[in-house]
Amino acid sequence: MKYFASLTALLVLVACGGAPNSEPPPGDSDPIVTSQLKDVCAGETFVACGGDMVGAWSKTEICSATNKDSSTLEGEDPACATSTVDITLNVNTFDLDLKTTGDYTFSSNATGDLAISLTDPCVKALSGIPDFIYDFATACGALPSVAAQSANFPPGITDLQCGIVGSNCECDSPIDYTEDQTGTYTTDDVANTLTLNYQKDGAAKSDTYPYCAETPTMILDLTRDPAKWMYAVLGK
Repeated sequence: MKYFASLTALLVLVACGGAPNSEPPPGDSDPIVTSQLKDVCAGETFVACGGDMVGAWSKTEICSATNKDSSTLEGEDPACATSTVDITLNVNTFDLDLKTTGDYTFSSNATGDLAISLTDPCVKALSGIPDFIYDFATACGALPSVAAQSANFPPGITDLQCGIVGSNCECDSPIDYTEDQTGTYTTDDVANTLTLNYQKDGAAKSDTYPYCAETPTMILDLTRDPAKWMYAVLGK
């Protein structure tokens, strides 16, 4: 089913950076440090400051206003304007090693829940089944097997089940997603962004994210990702 393409962004892959200290004032043996790190998990606005991100980093906190990402399927078909996809995702591990050679390794695991609510017109429009043989309950029940055969079916969906609840086709599944990635990285010292370059499904990919680091802490702004809801706070 083509609408499962909208579920492929379950987890983001990101990286990090750092900020220099100011020069000490005359007669002071210790530098005055003006931190550019913001407490984004308490609602402060993130400011990209760049910096030295080389090293091995692990999750301290993954935060947002909510860990639930909701969207409609109107983009798949106008008949799906009131059909929704809800993803609740908790990042359990998030380990990034940015090497001095310009290479990186990344691994993470996230678990959560997927819930899809589809109206009868949406299922009918997306299924492509002719009117004279279309049956809402039958088409709804067949979604898991049809979706599993789709090239767009996202990883980590472990047990998709669908059935009629009230007037909608309701589908749900646990999520258990593990990602391991290697590649190269570059930074932009003007925009204070980090770009990860990697291979996926035989094609070259790249992701660019703003960052701010002041060792031993880094904040990664992941809100440019399609999920649009995470900041990562990492530590050495």
